[in-house]
Amino acid sequence: MVLFAEIITNIDFHGQVFWLALIIGLFGFWIWYTHRTAGRSPVVLKGLWIIWSLRGLGAILLIFLFFEPDLNLSISESKPKKILVLVDQSASMKSAWQSEWSMVLQNFRQTGNDISRDHKLIWATMTGPNITPRDGLNAIRFDGKFSPFPSKLSTPMRDQIEGVVLFSDGQFNVGRSPLDAEWINNIPIYPVIPALPKSPTGLKIDALIVPDFVRAEDSLPIQLFWHSLSAELKNATFSITDVASNTAIVETRVAANHHIRTKIKLSEPGIHRLRFTIKSANPEVAVEARKMVRVGKSRQHVVLIADALTPLVGVVQRSLPDSNYTLESLILTKQGRFMLNADPEKTESPDLLILLDDGMLGENRETAKLITRIYQDSIPTVIFNRGQSRLHQLIGGLQSERMVDDGAFVPTITPEGSAHPLGIMANSPGGKDANMDFWVSLPPLVPSANDLMSTGGIPIFQRIGVARPQAVIILDRTRPLVIFNGDGYWRWFFRPVGGTHFEQFWNQVLTYLINRADMKLVAIQLQSRENTVGDDSPIIVQVRDIEGAPLEGGMVSLSQTKIENKRTDALGLDRIGPGTFQANLNTFENGNYHLRATVDLNGTTWGADTVTVNIAPFSAEMQQTGVNRLMLDRLAVKSGGNIINQAEGVNMKFPQTEYVIWHEFHWPGIRSTWLIVLMIVVFGLEWAYRRRIGLM
Repeated sequence: MVLFAEIITNIDFHGQVFWLALIIGLFGFWIWYTHRTAGRSPVVLKGLWIIWSLRGLGAILLIFLFFEPDLNLSISESKPKKILVLVDQSASMKSAWQSEWSMVLQNFRQTGNDISRDHKLIWATMTGPNITPRDGLNAIRFDGKFSPFPSKLSTPMRDQIEGVVLFSDGQFNVGRSPLDAEWINNIPIYPVIPALPKSPTGLKIDALIVPDFVRAEDSLPIQLFWHSLSAELKNATFSITDVASNTAIVETRVAANHHIRTKIKLSEPGIHRLRFTIKSANPEVAVEARKMVRVGKSRQHVVLIADALTPLVGVVQRSLPDSNYTLESLILTKQGRFMLNADPEKTESPDLLILLDDGMLGENRETAKLITRIYQDSIPTVIFNRGQSRLHQLIGGLQSERMVDDGAFVPTITPEGSAHPLGIMANSPGGKDANMDFWVSLPPLVPSANDLMSTGGIPIFQRIGVARPQAVIILDRTRPLVIFNGDGYWRWFFRPVGGTHFEQFWNQVLTYLINRADMKLVAIQLQSRENTVGDDSPIIVQVRDIEGAPLEGGMVSLSQTKIENKRTDALGLDRIGPGTFQANLNTFENGNYHLRATVDLNGTTWGADTVTVNIAPFSAEMQQTGVNRLMLDRLAVKSGGNIINQAEGVNMKFPQTEYVIWHEFHWPGIRSTWLIVLMIVVFGLEWAYRRRIGLM
């Protein structure tokens, strides 16, 4: 009976439906039993009670055998297992996200569906390299260092611990903590990804709660993560496969209508590509987001494919930052073969691929085959071309055209030996400023790869099937020209530096590209201003990358005025009321959601080329009430480059989304084999009892 009561109280039945059915069933059984037993002797009645009790127990076992209800049941007389919960209390957790941490932890403690009554949470707090007890909680005092698991944990206590949960943003190890590859790999800025191994103590990390692998100080997805986790944790299920195959598949389901499936390669340190598939309750919304995260402290793998005739190979090799990269050079001979017996098929997918050539690399089929494979793996790619190339000729053929952006710049071609080999200078009415760093935003040079090919472009584009590379850098022996391709526009960058300073400048450019783990494109825009005749003031250029951070290394001039980002790879935005728009979560870039929208204002419908949304943080009131709404501090709708509407304080609703990796707890329960054995025992007892009382 104790077992029966324990089973009943632990079954995850759905609300009052079960109890209503149970009452109706008991009432019906009482009516049937009264009619069946009328006039029977007490001995027979006692026998019937025992027989039907055994049959009822057998029926319950049959239900568990075939339907497998969800229950957290441990048939064991041993002491309850304990779950060790490690809470990161580093600086980032104590400042901006302290309230979010408290809310998540409080919800975690109160979650009955995830933590059985037969399991006890043991809380410990990590601060830097030390672990200390958390005030007011039943915690274990860990003295000394965390390397790789608390050495002060006694053997009896260690045997009672069933699982370990880690709450952290992954930044508790910033070069000071002894946490290392034996337990969790981590380097500054790039948060932790666990290999989920068993530690020398025999314990493993059963759960890791990490916010989206991004910095905790400035990420809105973390807010979405905390909000959703605190609201939906009790209804969420998480699982992760064994990492023996070097690939962990993480699957998260929240309230049946939110689902994330992530594949993570955990075999070795380096940059790992994460692919999230986010589905909301809206069946039309299925967003696939790719992220790259750096794991461990390994050196980055850079592959350089270059033409042996290209004079700048040595410059590129010397200019790579020598402390954090491993360079694999694949040098092509004049006949299009690789030197040094390099096999492109055995080349590992690099963190950064560099193509250095005069534009003819695509003529080599082996090279094109290798590059095609790398592109399919979504590796950040940069193509470098020296000055006398086909691309150089393509740009040179544009010398008769006026390429004007907001009336500010007129590129011209000047003879060889002038200030710049390509002769592209920034002209503003009334004068020039040769000491200024210019980023020139031009209309698209070519709308597609086919058009590029028809104008004498780079053959490799056609072979690898990519419309445009992420970036093209044309190199000259004295001065470089950098062209970034983003949102359909080419970004031309040049800096008037002499030959003696070239390697220093090149090091800045390449270091910036390599250090961007996800190879975010640079998005810039000239300040809109009216230039009148005689106005000799310099053009003000504001530059930020698409994450909102200023470019480093003194490469460009910055202004305090924020640039409107022109990326539009996003979802739809529908107006659902005055000043209110309904949207679905897509890509997030440090405070900006990029949306392409058709907005209906004052009864007039027109397409918007660009909608830039700056998201304000969650307020404490919103978090406490659970309202899933984000406030927009500004919504700028543009058409043809002009702002046609600007609304302040617009509300935007987003579906709740999880950014969490969780390892499923394996609660001990009744196995199918034991169910069959118990059923045989029950029916055997019934058969033996019926023979004893003469009812056979």
